[in-house]
Amino acid sequence: RHDLSLFGYGHFFIFAALAGLGSMLNLVTESVAGETGDSAKKIISEPYAMGMLMSMLVVFLLTLTILRELMCRRSSHNVIAMLLA
Repeated sequence: RHDLSLFGYGHFFIFAALAGLGSMLNLVTESVAGETGDSAKKIISEPYAMGMLMSMLVVFLLTLTILRELMCRRSSHNVIAMLLA
């Protein structure tokens, strides 16, 4: 019963990380479009947008790894998955 609620509530963080990842992809496309358009409309720099995108990707991968760690406690691959994330 504990694992089932952990699995269910753990997906909230996965979906939140995916929503953040989608909004950061939008931010990157707007910063790239600002490069080609009028420079006065440029609000955010491209390196900052890419940094935010990478941070959301890290949050998503770490959330998946932590959820896997909590669900599969007997697995020996959890440390390798955490390092890869």
